[in-house]
Amino acid sequence: MKTQPTLIYNPNAGKGTAGQNLPKVQALLAERGLSYDLVLTEGPGHALDLARQAAEAGCELVIAAGGDGTV
Repeated sequence: MKTQPTLIYNPNAGKGTAGQNLPKVQALLAERGLSYDLVLTEGPGHALDLARQAAEAGCELVIAAGGDGTV
């Protein structure tokens, strides 16, 4: 099992503001000592593929961040 969570992040959410805020998100997670694997979505349906890949790799926790389509 993979103990480090996977963060699926849609940088295009919020008309691109999510991408602009990514460094802030990463800084906040780092301040709290959280480690994770970051994967960025590249288009519609990609988050589902990324979540499936993470699960197949044994990831126990997948976090989705972005718009409704990402979740």
